[in-house]
Amino acid sequence: MKKLLILPLSLLLALLAGGALLATIDTEQFKPLLIDKVRQSTGRELRLEGAIGWRFWPSLGLTLERVALSNPTGFSEPDLIRLEHASASVALLPLLSRRLEIGEISLQGAHLLLETRKDGRNNLEGMTQSPPAEDPVPPTDAGISQTKAGTDDGATRWQIQLGGIALEQASALLIDQRSGRRLAIDELDLTLGGADGEGWMPLTWRLFAKEQEGQYRLTGQSELRPGHALADTALRRLSVEGSLNRGPLKIEAFTLDAESLALTTPSPLTLTLKGGTGFARLTCG
Repeated sequence: MKKLLILPLSLLLALLAGGALLATIDTEQFKPLLIDKVRQSTGRELRLEGAIGWRFWPSLGLTLERVALSNPTGFSEPDLIRLEHASASVALLPLLSRRLEIGEISLQGAHLLLETRKDGRNNLEGMTQSPPAEDPVPPTDAGISQTKAGTDDGATRWQIQLGGIALEQASALLIDQRSGRRLAIDELDLTLGGADGEGWMPLTWRLFAKEQEGQYRLTGQSELRPGHALADTALRRLSVEGSLNRGPLKIEAFTLDAESLALTTPSPLTLTLKGGTGFARLTCG
């Protein structure tokens, strides 16, 4: 009987100890860390208008309310992305050493604006700028990005590590001012993992989009390596499948595969199409 009681008592003590630790940590101090990390990584301003709180189920984590990431000036809306709620898993033990290790960040109900102006500039340019010089921080084994932020009184610095990002039940609007085209993505689920030692990040997505002329469904997976400009961004191990219905063009199903894909270099592609009149398989590159 005593052995049967040891396990639940140990779990209870662990929960009480964890709760006592969290009670001593003011989550509002994480705001400048997160804002600084996003600014270094993207060159954009992160707005955290709501409170940051602890989450205890289904895992330990943080919750954020009313979050937005800014657009550069000169675009239709002030924000590239905005959302009402976000949550992120957090490792408990590193908190004892003033390290905030964040796993996957889940963004629920986010709305994105992806826009290209008449001069060809788009609001994703510059988001992979090199961060300013800072005190060196040892790399982690998992290749997760890391930064430091201090308090005004010079107290021991917190370190922050960020993992991947997941968009759940998101929506997006794509605007091309050069052609006047507007594409609404009503259903968007996307997961972007942390980068490995070479900068490649696993990427998966599922979306349903529509415009006046038609509608599209896409699912896919790949690995993404962002560049300083869109032309420098690369994909590898790309696999896409979906359907397309746009005016007289009706494709019941298609697949697109590429071992590597970049805008500045020729890339072999394999495209398979199935329509109302038959089946076709094309390889180019």
